[in-house]
Amino acid sequence: MNKAYKKTNTAIEGGIAYFAAIVAYLLFSLIFGLIMPAVRDNPTTTAILVFVEGVLISISFAAVAKISQASLQSYPLFRPEKTGRSAFFVVPIVAALCIFGFQWPALLFEEMLLTTGYTVRGLLDFNNPLTLTLSIIRVIAIAPFCEEYLMRGSVLSSLVRVTDRRGKAGNIIAAVALNGMLFALLHMNPVQTIYQFFFGCVLAFITIMYGSILPAVALHILNNAVAVVLSIPAVSELYYSSITAFLMTWPGILVSILAPIAAGALIIAFVTRIRKAEIPDPTKVSGLNDGYRKGEDDGGALVSMLFYVSAIIITVALWIAVLIGGYAA
Repeated sequence: MNKAYKKTNTAIEGGIAYFAAIVAYLLFSLIFGLIMPAVRDNPTTTAILVFVEGVLISISFAAVAKISQASLQSYPLFRPEKTGRSAFFVVPIVAALCIFGFQWPALLFEEMLLTTGYTVRGLLDFNNPLTLTLSIIRVIAIAPFCEEYLMRGSVLSSLVRVTDRRGKAGNIIAAVALNGMLFALLHMNPVQTIYQFFFGCVLAFITIMYGSILPAVALHILNNAVAVVLSIPAVSELYYSSITAFLMTWPGILVSILAPIAAGALIIAFVTRIRKAEIPDPTKVSGLNDGYRKGEDDGGALVSMLFYVSAIIITVALWIAVLIGGYAA
């Protein structure tokens, strides 16, 4: 990789950051997995340790992204920069469209898992006030920014360069889809995978349109807040029981297929109309060298993809392990 390019803009940074995030997740899971059995009989200590584990994992996501940027002297396309006032208007509407449109295929998939003997774990433990409070703090106040800094700030910036060095809109779709897939796999939760894929794509699209990760952070916070409300037992029972039976009919299956398509189309049309912004062109933003423009220097794209593929293999294996564990529970 050309040294001059390395100092301004690098495709390899996102791949390294994502792979390092998975390694950090495994490391903290292993450490706390060894500690937890010793305090299993103490609910308060257990709640605090679960919170600390989650916070450390979230912070490590942002940390590995920042370290990768600093060590490679990379200047990501998407950073936490201020945006126009339209974001305050756009984010709630997009959140509503996501929740309505993408819940249908996710709930259909969840129902299929349940009917085949899968055990779904609740998002929050409402029986322990301390656990509940700490979980809400982590899910709403900490995780969104850390995940967005990694997934949209580092990984999406890298994928835009990996998929298309000239910033053409056609290949941006590939970057958005890959970003959504990597975001879903990062959570390693079979039940949420479909929703997280679509939601990750929307977060990537919003980030590209605004040129900043802050609208995605706000959207992520709002989405998680709604998820917390829907996890309340009374609300959850009313919400899911009213649509579960419908999902198992042919009209319900049809809706679950068409709803995300319609929601995605509405989001793209709506945001594009509000934000008449151009897709960032990496060759203009970062002052890339001539070797990169001529194809003589891939900016680390090949090495970056090797890191991504390695991380995907690990996360898919963990996803399968969680799926098997759900059936064994």
